[in-house]
Parts: sequence; C-alpha cells; structure tokens
Amino acid sequence: MKQLLAASTVAVLVSSPALADCAGSHALDRCLVGTWSYASGGSAEWLNRNVRMAHVTSVTHSGLSITFRPDGTFSTGHVDINAHVAANNGAMTGSSHSTGQASGTWSAAGGRFTLCMTPGALHTTVTVVVHGRPITVTPAMPPHPVPTAYTCSAASLTTTQPIPGHEPIVTAYSRAH
Repeated sequence: MKQLLAASTVAVLVSSPALADCAGSHALDRCLVGTWSYASGGSAEWLNRNVRMAHVTSVTHSGLSITFRPDGTFSTGHVDINAHVAANNGAMTGSSHSTGQASGTWSAAGGRFTLCMTPGALHTTVTVVVHGRPITVTPAMPPHPVPTAYTCSAASLTTTQPIPGHEPIVTAYSRAH
C-alpha cells in the first residue's frame, strides 16, 4: 500500500504543471492574471512633463497589452511603437522604434511584479538627428529583471517605475479579459 501511495504521489508531482520561476520566486498575485491593455500615462507623457529641453512631437502604437497567465508565464501583444521628439530650440530631433512580442516568466510579491523576458524578443532602435546627421543605436536590455511597483483591482492595473531625481513613470492599464 505504501508503494502504491508513493507511486501515486510521484505521478501527481510529475504530471502537475510547475509554476515558472522568475528572479528566484514562484510567488504570483491572482489579481494580475488575465490580459491588460494600455489605457494612459507611460514614458511619452512622463517625458513631456519632465524633460525641459525637448518635447514629444508624436507617438503611435499598437499591441500594447500584456497577458499574465496563472502558470507564471506572460506574453505581450505584438508591439509596434514609433515616437518622435524635438529639442525646444530646434537643434535636434530624435525618433525611436520598438517592435516585437515579449514573453517569459513573471512573479509578484509585496506590491511588485518582475518580468523575466526571453532574450531577443523585443527590438528597439533609437535615432537622434544632430545637425542633419542621424545617429542610430540599439539599447541593451537590462541584464537583470527589474521589479515594478503596481496596484491592481478587478478592472485596472497601475504600474509605477521610479526615476531617480524625478517623479516616477506611471502607466495605467484596463482589464481586457
């Protein structure tokens, strides 16, 4: 009987899906589970309020959604973001283009979630034009996952990213599903 119980326990453990690990944690917040669509805020609004020498001239985007699954995995919509900025004195312009679909694992505890992205899924290029000459760079992803503060309710998700010496970047999402 003990052997049957032991074999049954092993079978259950092997056949049960394991929660994904992100940044050494398996903790999840059930409030986050589901699909969230961008509603307002974010880096473009933050730039317009906090950068005094330049302003955002246009931002177009699609696919700004994220799905948190109960197994600890996540994916975004197919993101396509174009942003343009200009120096207030007209000396420089800049543009940024991000495309891709991020995926990976996530964890959440203590009002912070962490996304552990699969490398290479999201591509960003930034071009700055100085005196008519373009300079294009591809920013590197952070080497380690960065926890993001959040508040969550049945219908809304708000993320807060601290920026040293400035107000944080606050982004609002609404539940899609």
